[in-house]
Amino acid sequence: MIQLVMLLIGAKAVRRQWALLPVLGAVWIVLGVLLIVDASSGALTATLDMVAILLLIEGVAGFIGACAMGLKAHAWLAWRAGALVLIGLLALDVLFDHGISDSLLFGTAFVVDGSVRIASAWVVRFERWRVAVFAGVVELILAALVLAQWPVPH
Repeated sequence: MIQLVMLLIGAKAVRRQWALLPVLGAVWIVLGVLLIVDASSGALTATLDMVAILLLIEGVAGFIGACAMGLKAHAWLAWRAGALVLIGLLALDVLFDHGISDSLLFGTAFVVDGSVRIASAWVVRFERWRVAVFAGVVELILAALVLAQWPVPH
């Protein structure tokens, strides 16, 4: 991923912001720990909102990446990004019971993201394509667990 960032942004720009990367990594770790703590308390409101925000961020970043690489050649990335943004917005906008509706939204998000990840890795066959396929399979398993209401029912 670092090589892709270096290619897209440029080595000089990355070197200027190099000190920011560990800070961003630490922020993501803290957010992950907070999500786990919130999920363990039984009240999932902050967790669901955070996952929805992360889906929005991933969708917007994916759309920017698709635009940077050319929408004609990478239309499937733009569609995936649009689906993630839509699911994130729907998850944020749910004002009633967060049970079944959120499970369907997040299960769908995992299915879309995992399927696109597997398909793109299979077609492109970059250096670590097997790792990407494995990550996609893990996302599909997570989707099945979410949609099957396991380990916690809605």
